[in-house]
Amino acid sequence: MSLCPKVLSVLLGIASLLLATEGDIEWVSSYGFGGAGEVIYDYSGERAFLASGAGVYILDVSDFSSPEIISADINTASRVDYMLHRGSNLIIALKSNEFQPWDIGWSPRRLTSYKLDAYPRFMKLHQNYLYVIQGDNTLDIFYIISLANPRLITSLDFDTMVLSFDVYAYTGYIALNDGKVEIVDLQNPYEPTVVDSIVFTGNALKVRVEEDYLIVLLDSGELRLYDLHEPANPEYISSYTLDTLPNHISFFENIIHLAFASGRILTLEIDDSDNFQFSASCTTEVDISSLAASPSVLLAGDTIDQQLNLITPSCSLLATFPTPGLAPLFVKQGYFVHLFYPDVGKLLFLDMRSPEDYYIISQIDNLPSAELLASHQNYSWLAGEKLYLIDFTNHWEPILVDSFNLLNSPTQLEVNENLMVAADTDGIKLIDVTEPLSPSQISVLPVSGNVVDLKLSENFLLVAIEDEGVKIYDVETPSEPSLVETIAMDGIFAVQVDPPYILVGNYSSGLNLFRIRSDGLVECQNMYVIPPYKFAMDYPLIWVHKAPLLKLYSFLSSDSFALANSCSIWTNPNRMRADSTFLYFNTTYTGLQFYRYTGSIAPYSQSVSLNTGWNLISIPISATISVEGFPRFIIPPTYYYSPDARRYNPVSTLEDGKGYWILSREDTSLVFSGIPSTELNSVLLPGWNMVGCASGTIPLSDLTDISDSIIPPVYEYRDRRYFSVDLLFPGKGYWVLSTDTVNININTGDSR
Repeated sequence: MSLCPKVLSVLLGIASLLLATEGDIEWVSSYGFGGAGEVIYDYSGERAFLASGAGVYILDVSDFSSPEIISADINTASRVDYMLHRGSNLIIALKSNEFQPWDIGWSPRRLTSYKLDAYPRFMKLHQNYLYVIQGDNTLDIFYIISLANPRLITSLDFDTMVLSFDVYAYTGYIALNDGKVEIVDLQNPYEPTVVDSIVFTGNALKVRVEEDYLIVLLDSGELRLYDLHEPANPEYISSYTLDTLPNHISFFENIIHLAFASGRILTLEIDDSDNFQFSASCTTEVDISSLAASPSVLLAGDTIDQQLNLITPSCSLLATFPTPGLAPLFVKQGYFVHLFYPDVGKLLFLDMRSPEDYYIISQIDNLPSAELLASHQNYSWLAGEKLYLIDFTNHWEPILVDSFNLLNSPTQLEVNENLMVAADTDGIKLIDVTEPLSPSQISVLPVSGNVVDLKLSENFLLVAIEDEGVKIYDVETPSEPSLVETIAMDGIFAVQVDPPYILVGNYSSGLNLFRIRSDGLVECQNMYVIPPYKFAMDYPLIWVHKAPLLKLYSFLSSDSFALANSCSIWTNPNRMRADSTFLYFNTTYTGLQFYRYTGSIAPYSQSVSLNTGWNLISIPISATISVEGFPRFIIPPTYYYSPDARRYNPVSTLEDGKGYWILSREDTSLVFSGIPSTELNSVLLPGWNMVGCASGTIPLSDLTDISDSIIPPVYEYRDRRYFSVDLLFPGKGYWVLSTDTVNININTGDSR
């Protein structure tokens, strides 16, 4: 492949030689609010807790007709599944196989996060104990005198799957998938014991305890009531037959509310004779995803309209509390993040100067529906049925300025400087946005395949077409775009560019790294990743998510990259963006998440001089480098001397600590960038050995003092001759003679 000089001059640029120093990947914070999830009601505080994506709203519902936010500061990093509340504490079960206790007494703060082996399907609080059903059939009992330090004291396994669970008076009622409700004595939490069981002809789908009553919902539709004056020996009282199975049950005092998929709400009362009595039935338009009850009002989560509904038992709607919705779009513009929720037409502006303590500057509500978001300078663009322009010159008062009929069913959108590019049914449209209030179409690039990604870099446009490859256009003159290069490849789904590198995601071959060099576009490295996955690049870091791992790769020398660290995240990103050591990604249910690599990005490079002909070198960085990535002035193969076999062997990779022969066509140099090798680790065998040097100089005495088996002098090769040395330098290789096996470990310190 070859590129015209103009492409090279723009895309090649000057790539800073950087490295990722040792560090971890950590979750920083999130604007995690998404759809409406579980809701619970605090009877004493007249508050409601509403799960929304990876966040929890605390609402003041003292006036049910006007719920107000008390706090939106609970962000969990993973989707909230359900919650328990007691006093000033909230315990949150997450999809990421963990639970988080929070102190909500004043300003919400997370006390700890407890990782489990499996998903916490049910949780119950009783006295000083937390009971967790994790996985299909395991009951874990935690001692929680301090919620900041929950202590697992014992576990109890059941033979079949647990379908429902509740606790009363140190007695557990566990509905199993074998037609039984097991009764477990929990008075000695270290030795929970199954003392009895209630057997049914079908399965018990739900069990609920309130006051001295146990209700059991059977898969036949029968609702059974039991007296719990003797908790270990429930006494059957009465039953009520339902014509349809409810999705949700709320049991408050002697009132039972049942919500059905049709929107119907059935209310039953337990009378003085301990019988079920029909109280009311009505139908609401609300799609109820969760249900909680106060003495007079039902609180119902709605996953369709993404809101909390406050309704009376007669189905009168008192008020709603909208949540942001699902799958936000986002762009980062300087210190700010623009976050758009298509479901509800909400655009938020977040100040991200401190990701750990970001805040919402402003928002616009009731915007038109849109599927794409782009931003540049003081404007954001939303693309849907029309192209909408938002002016945020004043971040505190952004306004929807105008809309334009320029696009037909757009699928991709990018803005850079004065140029917008968009993929729609007509092709790739180039639009002049020099005057944002009057954008105008300049030209159209016809495309025949499915455009899966667009990227603008300087005056060049990269168009990723699923079954064709990546086409690189010169758009310095937008009215006459010209094709200058094509990366032919089937199965492309995304492309990233950070000059001089292009990273292409492919369903079949994984990640493919290309570099723009003076002699053309060269493929540097391929790393296979099983699809589906997402990735983001900001040199020198590459972030790759393949569930459940988020992996971080760092660029090394020779245009290659290697794994630096990884962590587990239990959510699937829709889009990822990297910015220095930070990663931003959005998900369907957990909003916008912020992760950070705690290692720093610091400069380190080492130039190794080469003469025409053979050179004895080493690599001064901690890495394994493929020789396939060497520039074209290096003539393969590269050799390493095997002291046990007493012969030269060609090698495909270079490792730090060893010396290698490489053949150069010209007088030049190799530049190695990466993590410095601050230690020389090598094993000498009897005879002559080719060793390297670390990233710092090493006096000969440091080497010979290790063992009397090391025989001086030590030799280097330069100017086609051997010379004895007193000092070992980074990047050079040396001949060392040993009479025995010797382990070398020399620390040169941090030589950066």
